[in-house]
Amino acid sequence: MESALTSPGGVVILGNEKNRFLFCYRLLSRWQNQLEYFLYHFCKTTAPQLLSECHWSCPEAAELSRLTEKITEYFCFHHKRNFSSRGISEQERESFCTKLQEIRQIRNFAVHRVTLNTNTIRRYAKIALDVLRLVQRLGGEGFRKSFNDPLNQLIETFWDIDNNTWPNMVFRDYPVTEIEKKCAENLSRREQKEINLRRGIEDQKLAAQKRSNNIARMAEDFEASKKAEDTRRCQDQQEKEKARSRKVERAEKARKQEEDSKMRKAERAEKVRKQEEDVRAKQAARAELKGE
Repeated sequence: MESALTSPGGVVILGNEKNRFLFCYRLLSRWQNQLEYFLYHFCKTTAPQLLSECHWSCPEAAELSRLTEKITEYFCFHHKRNFSSRGISEQERESFCTKLQEIRQIRNFAVHRVTLNTNTIRRYAKIALDVLRLVQRLGGEGFRKSFNDPLNQLIETFWDIDNNTWPNMVFRDYPVTEIEKKCAENLSRREQKEINLRRGIEDQKLAAQKRSNNIARMAEDFEASKKAEDTRRCQDQQEKEKARSRKVERAEKARKQEEDSKMRKAERAEKVRKQEEDVRAKQAARAELKGE
């Protein structure tokens, strides 16, 4: 582990392992509370039915993991048009859905009092920063009107951590109380194994959820593809039926034309035959008159 974190100006942020533990615990707890607060009010402003359905009366009752799960389900899967109506691209929507799942780890780290290194803290600051920025855009005018100033202040603290300036996060060396010391020392090897086990279970649940979502999307894509294929086959069948019908009509028309032609030819032949008979009859009559 690193022995200290420093700001660009060289200010010592963490001086020893106990201070590092307390810094991480307080920082992650504060992040958890702030994220729960703004995500709760984001739901309250844009999708209040989620809170009533889940019986969440306050941010603490909602809790970060369940909030992110409900927001992902409601907005990312069932109300995708909300993103495009706010000018948010499909790529941004997918990134937002992924990062919503990732910030759930912040609560796990805080609850299990996990000590993080600088890069991990900065990584989760960047993830939280991206989530909050998109929540600010997705929340609309009503949400921004009520929460824009405090949300911007929180976003600025995450931006500071992401850019390694840390002005609002400096914790200088300070005396550690007996209670805090005991809390830090109580992270025994056995407890750490339990923490790792819980984290593994959470990761498995998250992976299972992702697989379930992927399977659901694949099923939707398959159904859409099958429907399109059925439609295409139906259209092809209709075109073939029309082609056969046109072929039959052309054959029937040709048959009638041939019959009409034969009939006209027979009528002309009959007419010629009658004319010839009339001529012969007249000739016979004239010959008979001459003989008399």
